[in-house]
Order: sequence, then C-alpha cells, then structure tokens
Amino acid sequence: MAQTIITRCACEEGEAKVYSQTSTPKTTNPAKCPCDCGVRNLADETAPTVIINNNSCIFGCIPTDGLIARSGVLCPGSTVLQFKVNNGDWTETLPRYSKDSVMTIFTRCACEGGDVNVYSKPSAPKTTKPAQCHPSCYCPDLNLIPSKVVVINSYCNYPYCQPLGGTIIMPNNNCPTGSTMQYSTDNGLNWTSTIPQYFQSGAPQSIITRCNCNSYKPMSSISSSPVVTSPSSCPANCPCVTPSLQASLILFYNVSTNQFTINWSNGNGSRRVVKINTLNQFTAPANGTDPTANPMFAGFGEQVVYNGSGNSVTVTGLKPNTVYWVRVYEANCEGIYSLYNTTVATQNPNSQQTVLVPPHIQSFTASTVMPLPGGGTQREIFYHNTNVYGVNAPITIAADGSTNTIFTLKASFITGMGFRIVNKQGKIVTNGDLAFDPVRYGRLGVKQVLSHNTLEMTYTHPQLVDDAVLPLRIQLLYHDGLLGLTIPLQLVAASPLPVQISSLNAYHDQKNNLNEISWTTQSERNNDQFVLLRKIENENMIPVAEIQGAGNSDAPLDYIYLDIDLHRNGIYYYQLEQVDFDGKKMYSDIVQVSVHKSSNVTTSIYPNPTNGIIYCKIDGKFDNLQIQIFDLLGNKMGESESSDIESPESNPFLSCEHLSGGVYQIVIWVDGVAFNHKVVLIK
Repeated sequence: MAQTIITRCACEEGEAKVYSQTSTPKTTNPAKCPCDCGVRNLADETAPTVIINNNSCIFGCIPTDGLIARSGVLCPGSTVLQFKVNNGDWTETLPRYSKDSVMTIFTRCACEGGDVNVYSKPSAPKTTKPAQCHPSCYCPDLNLIPSKVVVINSYCNYPYCQPLGGTIIMPNNNCPTGSTMQYSTDNGLNWTSTIPQYFQSGAPQSIITRCNCNSYKPMSSISSSPVVTSPSSCPANCPCVTPSLQASLILFYNVSTNQFTINWSNGNGSRRVVKINTLNQFTAPANGTDPTANPMFAGFGEQVVYNGSGNSVTVTGLKPNTVYWVRVYEANCEGIYSLYNTTVATQNPNSQQTVLVPPHIQSFTASTVMPLPGGGTQREIFYHNTNVYGVNAPITIAADGSTNTIFTLKASFITGMGFRIVNKQGKIVTNGDLAFDPVRYGRLGVKQVLSHNTLEMTYTHPQLVDDAVLPLRIQLLYHDGLLGLTIPLQLVAASPLPVQISSLNAYHDQKNNLNEISWTTQSERNNDQFVLLRKIENENMIPVAEIQGAGNSDAPLDYIYLDIDLHRNGIYYYQLEQVDFDGKKMYSDIVQVSVHKSSNVTTSIYPNPTNGIIYCKIDGKFDNLQIQIFDLLGNKMGESESSDIESPESNPFLSCEHLSGGVYQIVIWVDGVAFNHKVVLIK
C-alpha cells in the first residue's frame, strides 16, 4: 500500500523538548503486479466454447429439453471459464437451456483476485435454436361414422334436350369440434376439405368422407361408405325417347273401406300413367296415346286413375275387403308423341286390400321397463294416447340400443290388428318380421296378443341415428291393411349418461394432504352407484371408491369424496364410472389435479457427453426413485428402479452401452417428481 512520510529535527535532552518544523511530505508509489494464475500473456489466449444441443418436438408438438454443456477443453493454468448470455453479466455458472427464447453465449478465461484482473479473448458466440412446436396436440373423439354426402343427379330436360342439375351437398356435418369434414374421390388416396364439384360428363364419381383432426397429430375417423354419382345424358334421338328407368316401390297409405292413397318412386320419365284393377291383368298404354285419368274408380274393369308428373294419388270409390292391383308406367312427351316404358319393376305392380270393418282403437301406450334395485322390473308409461283418431303427439325414443320399450295397443278385433314402422318416405323399416336397418331404425319384436283387446310388441332401440332427430311413423294395420291412422315416432341421439352430471372437479388440499373430488348431478335415472376411478401419471385407471347413487331423481344432488391415499407427487387423474341397476356403465370426462409435496431435492448427471455409463446424483432425502431414458421420439429405451439402488447416498447409474450414439432424454423420478436432463451419447 502507499505510504506518506514527513521529517523534523528534535532536542529532547532537557526538561523542555524542542522540535523544528516538519518537512514537506513524501509519498511512496508501490508497483502493481497483475494477477498471476500460472499463465503468461492470458490476453492472447482464446476461451473454449460451449456445446449446444437444441431441443426438438415429440410428435411435432411436445417440446423436449435442450442442453448447454462445457466442451471438455479447460482454460489454461488456474484460470476459470466464465459465461455471458446475450448482453448479461459474466458469471462462472453454466447457463441453462431455454425452450422459449434464443440465447447467444460468450465464454472467456479469467484470472481474478490480484490487483489487476486478467482475461482471455472472448470466444466466438454460440447461439441456441429452440424448436418451434405446434401449440396443440389433442384431437376430439373420432370414434364415429362420418356423415355421407348427398348427390342430386342431373337429368335430361325434355323437350329442350339439355342435361340440367347435378350437385353434391353435405346437409348434416357430424364432425365434432376440433376436426374437419374431408372428402375423397379416389378411394382415400387424396383428401380435401372442399366439397367435390359434380361432373356432368365423364365417369361417375365415388365420394367418401371422414372427420380429420385439426391438430398436427395424424388422426382421422373411419371413412363413410361411398356415394356414387349418376350423371344423366340426353339421347341422340331427343326430344322424345322411351324412359329407361321404370317407376318402382308402390306403397299404400290411409287404407280404409272405400279408398287408399298410392305412392311410388318416380323413374326418369317426364310423367306417369297409373292403372288399377282387381285381377292383376293390365293392358299397357300404347305409344302415341295420352289417356284421361279419373281417381274415382268405377267399380269394375281396368281404369286409369292418374296421368301426371307427380308420385301420389288418392283413389276413391273402392269396395270393402277387396284386393286392388296397381301398376305405374313411365312416359315421355305428350299426345301423339307419347312414349311409354312398359316393363315391370320392384313393387310395380303391387296390391292392397281395403278394410272390411274398421275396428275401434281404445289406446296406444309406450312403456319403459325399469329394473328394481332388489331384483325384478316395473313398467313406467311415458306415452299414453286415447285418441289416435286426432292429431297425435310424437313418441321420442333414444338411440341407445336397449330393448326396454314396449308398445301396447288396445282395440276391438285385436287378433286382426298390428302395426309397423315406416320412414318419412313411407318405406317399411320394421314390422315384426323384418328389419331393414336395425342399427339405425331399431327392430319390432313378434306381436303378442295378451287378451281379447290387447296386443304388445317389444321395440329394440337403434344404436345410432344419422340426424339429431330421425322422424318415423307407426302405422296401425288391420288384416295387414292400413287404417289411415299413424303415430309419429322420432329417434334422437342417446344422452351420453343417464345421469346428467353438470360439474366434476378435483382440488388438492395441501395443508391436509388430500384430494377433494366433487360432482353435481342435475337428474338421475336408474342410477345404482358411482365408481371413482383414479390413475397417477401414466398408470392405468383403478377403482378407489364406490359411492351410492340416488336411483331416480329430478333434483340437483351434490357428491364429495376425499382421497387421502396420496403416496407420491405427480398428476392425479379422476373419472366417474356410472353404473345402472341393470349393469350398464357410462363414463364421465376425466379431471386432473397436481400434487406436489414440498421437496429440496436436486439432481444432476455426469459425465455428459458419455460413451456408455451415466451416473445420477441426487441431493436431498427421498423415498422412491426411478430413472428412465427416452429417445427424441419419446420411446423408452431403458430404466432403473429404486430397488436397484443400494442406498440413498449412493449415486445410481444407468447403462447406455446398448444404445447407438445420439441425444437422449434422462428422466429422474424422485417421489413422483420428474427431473429432466439431456445427455449426449458418443459411440
């Protein structure tokens, strides 16, 4: 250190001491030597750089950890390596990789502690490149049959001889939120979200659909069955040619003792001629003729009852208990230019018997068979109609695949009575003997006559419906003839749960070390119990509690369960399994809650990079330990359980000698808490 010195002359032998004035002060200036760390000319040295292993994205959307490591080259002498990130301060602490921002890292060798600190040249900067992962990886439930397109085919516009119309539409898109309806015209090789354009010429188009997940995760529903176009073309001898497609599917409605309504599916003519007789012997209309029609039957012989472009006619003047035959002929043009298709087709011709004596209908009832908690069943009537001759309210049934609906008819002459279900086009879908498509329309069982005025038929519900509401009709029959009495029937999609759960929540009480699971039901039907399912992290769901249900209730009910078996940290998942009295089960959504007990544990791995053995250092107390290694695609390549470790104080290791060189993820689970590390394996 510097010293300041002054002098004086002194006489101190007598009683009085005498001194001269002090001299001008003089100050020392010691030489300052630089810090000595055993290196000469440190300023000419260049510091070693860091090694950067950038992170990646599992499945394109889950970011892994990146790694910043020392290169293994040491600073000269006893100098130390210092780091600076971006425009920050120099520090001896190795920076941690950031998945969220770019880092530019400089290094230098430092000799500090002397009067003059000495530093090497900074290294060339190293910059991280964090992976840009997609923010969403989740897809909705795509376990469904996608809606099909509807094709309206083109037609030849007579007498102008120009193909008109033709379109492809999607009236009912049932793809759930988070997915998009896609279309393919080449059997699934290529898909687009744009509805295909209808082609008037060329080969027919075959269109299939699917629901495709909107995230980057490659997931789609199954494909629909194909819908094929059938473009029309005008013949060379237009303007008038014989229709090539005959009318078909003659059906009868509102059958009584003296009249009925005839309905049919049109062919490709411009009009139709309908004939009726009682012998099933028809004389085809001759080309060049255009007969006059009269819908009131004269009572004998063969008669034209319709001549027009529609598909329905009501015929009157009929006799009771008489079989009438009907035949429809497609025609083009009019008058002397008329040309007819005289071939037969499906249900063309067809017959219908008029009613002998109309019975008296007393009531029509729909009941649900409900199981009782102690065994046995009871019926609950949800539809009762004592005036089927009026305007009838619809019967609503859920498409849940159950067999617990019974239709009961009370009427006179019950042995001749019956009923069937038809769609909105009047096509029979089930009648006790057949079922056209029971998955979508359900099935009527065999008619059971219980007494002189009562019959029953069991109805098996469909399993799914294409629309939100599918309208059908129940037609009452007498000796297999229509009475003109129908009851509307509408099928609706089944409710996800017979118990309507308005909320399900999970909350971790850290003070009492328990999880509180609570839920509220708005209504309950046939509810036996709830089974609470739980899993921790990647484990399987297991039952942890059974909670008694309310059976049937229309009032809101609150439930709560306290889960005290929290044996380790992690994310706890809970789900309700709702069980009916008949054993049918439905499941709620899954909720989760994070459990983290206080811990001072820290972990590290070494050496890194490594050529075979990885040692894991765990500082702090713990009960359970597991070490896993994953590749960058998320595949587990190895693991070590706590049972493999001799004592908590020992440093467990994981062998990587069986793996090829590359970058891997080390996950150290300490009492359920995951510590992630990136390691470079050199081979």
